[in-house]
Amino acid sequence: EITVRDWSSDVCSSDLMGTLRHTIRRVMSVVTATTLLPAIMPLTAQAQPQTAAAPITWENCPAEKLDRPGARCGHIEVPENYANPGGKKITVGFIQFPNANAEVVFTNPGGPGGGVYDWLGKKNGTRLPQELFSQFEVVGVQPRGLVGSTPMDCPANPGSNPVDEFTNPGSALRSRCESKQPGYADQITTENTARDWEEVRKSLKRETINIYGLSYGTILGSSYASLFPNRVKHTVLDSGIDPTLQWSEIMARQEPAYRDVLHQFFGYVAQNDAKYHLGTTPYAVYRKWADAVKAQSGVTPSVAPPKATAADLPAGTQGAGQAGVDAMNSVEPGRAQAENVGTQLTAGGKSQQSSFLMLYTHAFLPMAYKWDTIARAIANPKLAEDDLRSLGELDVNDAKLKAATASLQMQQTMMCNESVTAPRANEIPRAYWTMFVSKDPFATGQLLHGSGLACQGAKRVTPGVKLDGSALKVKPLEIQGRQDPQTPYGNFSHMQAAMQSTLVTVNGPGHGHFGYDNKAVDKLVLDYLRTGKATAGEVPGYFG
Repeated sequence: EITVRDWSSDVCSSDLMGTLRHTIRRVMSVVTATTLLPAIMPLTAQAQPQTAAAPITWENCPAEKLDRPGARCGHIEVPENYANPGGKKITVGFIQFPNANAEVVFTNPGGPGGGVYDWLGKKNGTRLPQELFSQFEVVGVQPRGLVGSTPMDCPANPGSNPVDEFTNPGSALRSRCESKQPGYADQITTENTARDWEEVRKSLKRETINIYGLSYGTILGSSYASLFPNRVKHTVLDSGIDPTLQWSEIMARQEPAYRDVLHQFFGYVAQNDAKYHLGTTPYAVYRKWADAVKAQSGVTPSVAPPKATAADLPAGTQGAGQAGVDAMNSVEPGRAQAENVGTQLTAGGKSQQSSFLMLYTHAFLPMAYKWDTIARAIANPKLAEDDLRSLGELDVNDAKLKAATASLQMQQTMMCNESVTAPRANEIPRAYWTMFVSKDPFATGQLLHGSGLACQGAKRVTPGVKLDGSALKVKPLEIQGRQDPQTPYGNFSHMQAAMQSTLVTVNGPGHGHFGYDNKAVDKLVLDYLRTGKATAGEVPGYFG
């Protein structure tokens, strides 16, 4: 299998095969966007005692992650448990692009589990416009649980029961975490991470901050703004999440959304057949893509194809008309699953995830500016591999594996700690099938969390911060895309209502819109950060 980071920021994909535990962790890592302790009530801003600003320890930024000029890095010590500020301390790191005469923007790339060093420190880690760095001081606080702050360390337990790892992965992970870091896992929460922001703000001696949060970063940014409204000037919520859907229902709704956007991508390629020469219908393009995936891996994709049209009927059957089209569409989803299983039997242990093109498609589908490269890679799949290598995503070393492992552990822990929706338990059999048989990256993570399997045996620690933007002096700007596979359009109503945000709709595909080569959105956000005013209710998507 292949190790690759999903640049959608909500997914970290890493192959940690070797044992059943590693299998579960690897497949769970395709989440897009994830205890055995008693539930605790969330702290309130009023109940939180004020503490003096912690001194900053300045340090070298991680050399392997930094090529954007002007950055400096530091860390502070904060309480592991804010309810006990005099107790055990942990480290929280941050990356800063100093601009003494400018306002500061705190940012988070999503996840949970997305790190800020890649996000801000590498030129290819984000496409945030240069104007953001020249006009503001940009700060990224590394979430607790990740390398760069105090990372989670949940080693394998030699005495663990492999059956428990299989049937109760949530409690099994908690047990491993408790063996090395007692009490830390239940402090991996959004509220504590937001309070870490506040400690960094105080240490940087900033009276107020602006916020830019992407995906899960909208939950984190909204939580900070709800806890500390007098410290917030302007808030940008990009691809927001409905907190009432955390986390199993969010993940369950991603599966059909990913499939729909994949089909829209095939439609985009078909509409541009003069450029790509891959077919004039979405179904025809799908067949070329599926053949390319099979050529690389020996296994056909299991994801259902888009609807066929009369133009897609096999030779000699065009006279069947609409009845033939309906019959074809009724059998195609089942055929895709059957071909996936059949080809695995002759593929020598490979799966569809052994294809660079498959992983590349899944990783970059939420980014509209990458659709051209995905389309060109169908005809020349090596382009996908070359691009991944150029981004450093296929380089494996101990530091990367440590960071990826901490990210996976932190993600699962936080998602289980803050899961408030009932899982779709009837989907557990399909989750096992997808994890061990079809290995479909467009469904595995969604089913693991949507079914509740990922958190089986783990209890919720906190319902999270009650979002409330009523005390903010300036209403947040919320950006939502109509064709977003990770935060599907419409699944943000509770966040918008609670934060009283001004909604701007992007009429096109994409998860994350600021800094993704959409000039209209870039201008909108920069204007808002400067003035506090949203200038449009709708903006065009990447394709205009």
